[in-house]
Amino acid sequence: MLKKERMRKDNMKRYGIIGYVGLLFLSLMASNLMAEEALVHDAWQVRISSKDAKKVFYMTSLPESQTGNFKKRGQTFISITSRPDQKSFNVFSLTAGYDYKEESSVKVSVFTGDKKKLKGFELFSQNNMAWAVDDKMDQELVQAMRQGEILVVEGISQKGTISTDTYSLKGFTAAYKELESVSKKS
Repeated sequence: MLKKERMRKDNMKRYGIIGYVGLLFLSLMASNLMAEEALVHDAWQVRISSKDAKKVFYMTSLPESQTGNFKKRGQTFISITSRPDQKSFNVFSLTAGYDYKEESSVKVSVFTGDKKKLKGFELFSQNNMAWAVDDKMDQELVQAMRQGEILVVEGISQKGTISTDTYSLKGFTAAYKELESVSKKS
């Protein structure tokens, strides 16, 4: 009986320390930017962040595959962001994991499941990010993504390395509807 009691107390101490470290980490995160739990729809996640009582709603996805002869490459993802307080909705952005070649455009193509191209876009780049050139293109991109199954991004780094990243659009429409729903409620 004493052995079980001691084990229970040891476990409580261990879990208490883990809990304390977790709370400390969360409080540090919350003091800067608070990201709530993600709502997952297949390859897409919907998240809500708040800073200074202003909410940012976004959905993100990581590439299914990446090609390019890189020695080192950072995190790559695409996102659709809405900031209702700024009247900004469905802004497409891409983080490449490397700095793009200066003044280069980034090609984004949306395909059907049988590899038929639905639509292509040329985004402008700056440093390691790329965006649609205007609101109209953002809306067209989102519409094409809702209809497609695959999104392919082609870019070129400052060093001249060409990259091709492929994203699944599985779950995009469900995530997009979720994004619209939560951003309209705020």
